[in-house]
Amino acid sequence: MDSNLSTLNTQAAEPVVTTNDNPQVGKVLLASYDSYEKAQFTVDKLSDNNFPVKSTAIVAEDLKMVEQVTGRLTNWRAFFNGAVSGAFTGAFIGFLMGILNLFQPVISAAVLAFYGLALGAFVGAVLALIGYSLSGGKRDFTSLKRLEANRYNVMVEANLKAQAETVLAQN
Repeated sequence: MDSNLSTLNTQAAEPVVTTNDNPQVGKVLLASYDSYEKAQFTVDKLSDNNFPVKSTAIVAEDLKMVEQVTGRLTNWRAFFNGAVSGAFTGAFIGFLMGILNLFQPVISAAVLAFYGLALGAFVGAVLALIGYSLSGGKRDFTSLKRLEANRYNVMVEANLKAQAETVLAQN
C-alpha cells in the first residue's frame, strides 16, 4: 500500500480515503445537493450558527463542460472583436507607458492611452481577420464555455460531523 494513503477514519460512519496532497484530507460527506446555491446555503447556515466553517468544503462532482453557441462568426464580427480587444490592450499599455513619464504623467498617460487605443484597435482587427481567414471556416461560430457539476457535496472534518448535523437539525 502507498505510504501517502490513509484508509479509514474511525470517527466517521463511512470510510474516507485520502492522500497527503489532497486538501480534503480527513473530511467526510455532510450533505449533497443538485445545485451550488443549496450547498452554499448550508455552509452559510453553519456559519450563522458559529460553526467553524474553515473545516468545511464544497466539492463539485461529475463535472462537465458546456459550450453555449452565441452566434455566427463572420469577417465583420472577427474584425470588430479584434478591434475592441486590441483597443483595450493598446490603451492599457499606452496608459502604463505614460504613467512612467516623470515630468507630466497625467497628460502623457492620457495621450499615450489614446494613441495606444487607436493603434491597438487597428492591430487587433488586422490580426483577428488574419486568424479568422487562416482557420478556413473550421469554427464559424462564437460561444461561451462553462463548467457544470451534477452534484455539490458539503464536506466537513470527520470529528466535527456530529456537531454540524446538530446545527443543521436545529434550524
